[in-house]
Amino acid sequence: MDDDNSTWKKLMDAGNLAFEKRRLADVERLYAEAVKEAVKFPDDDPRLAYTYNNYAALCHSQGKYAFAENYYQKALAINEKNCGIDSLEVGQNLHNLAIVYSAKLRYDEAEPLYQRSIAIKEKHLGAEHKDLLSNLKNYARLLKALKRDEEAERMEERAAAIAGA
Repeated sequence: MDDDNSTWKKLMDAGNLAFEKRRLADVERLYAEAVKEAVKFPDDDPRLAYTYNNYAALCHSQGKYAFAENYYQKALAINEKNCGIDSLEVGQNLHNLAIVYSAKLRYDEAEPLYQRSIAIKEKHLGAEHKDLLSNLKNYARLLKALKRDEEAERMEERAAAIAGA
């Protein structure tokens, strides 16, 4: 398994670097190979969740929302099992999935995920932590799309207060 882990790690590291540099064709190839390596790990291995999450992020960035949703859901299931349903990892997975649902105009499914991801981050990091910014801003966008402008404004004000702190 060490050889598998070494190959997987090299692929993920190279894929992450390519993602940072926006070399998406390289990212796609490297992450696809990393997924092939990661599925050799046990079904609940955190490396598998990490791989799925990163591959989902790539799909999301390319507008391949169905693939992104599928891989985010797989990462979420593994992280819920391994880390607990209110872990930071799960909070991030929920946020990522909510963004995809919002992009697909599935607002009724996205909203509870945004709410849950915010609650998880607040629990672990505090209500004024900068890591809440993207959650609050994306939730505000959803609220605007739902024409719930007062709620959206409160989220935006809260995000601005945190950003200014």
